[in-house]
Amino acid sequence: MRRNRFTPILLGLLALFLVAWGTGVLIYTEYLWFKEVGQLNNALKKFNPQGRVLEIACGTGWWTQELLKYADSITALDPSPEVLEINQKKLNSLIVRYVQADIFAWKPKVQYDVVFFSFWISHVPPKLFKKFWNIVHSALTPDGRVFFIDNFQSEKDLMAGKQFKGLRSIVSLRKVKDEREFNVIKIFYVGKD
Repeated sequence: MRRNRFTPILLGLLALFLVAWGTGVLIYTEYLWFKEVGQLNNALKKFNPQGRVLEIACGTGWWTQELLKYADSITALDPSPEVLEINQKKLNSLIVRYVQADIFAWKPKVQYDVVFFSFWISHVPPKLFKKFWNIVHSALTPDGRVFFIDNFQSEKDLMAGKQFKGLRSIVSLRKVKDEREFNVIKIFYVGKD
């Protein structure tokens, strides 16, 4: 029996996230989630993302460095030149190609064996959800696979921030270390979604 190539890896994580979109200031906050990271690393090892890998919303390279253990080549895609620069300086790898682009406007020039993204799908606005999956599909070889990670919302999820009600239910208020607050798109999908 062939597994669905769009099967998500979803765990209740306290995640690493970017909260300063549109401000020109990059602020990443790390929370204590290292136990879950070990579980995710084991899942990634079992998945074995070999060949040509596309990492969407690669950020500063937390997962890019893990993908380097398996991939023949990686295309690291992100809209932020600042995080791409951090990623590149951190990894200094010849097999990683960096692409700065609007993820929703980007069109793949080649097809990939694996598409990977982490803590990204929950930031995709509902109106762009189908378009995003069409981009993923167009980036895959016929036998290509998808591995993604995101978090469930739980009562203990300190990163969820304040979720707005009603029409703005996809917007979450995030407070960063210096006490500034930002509205971000954060959609906590559940199993049936």
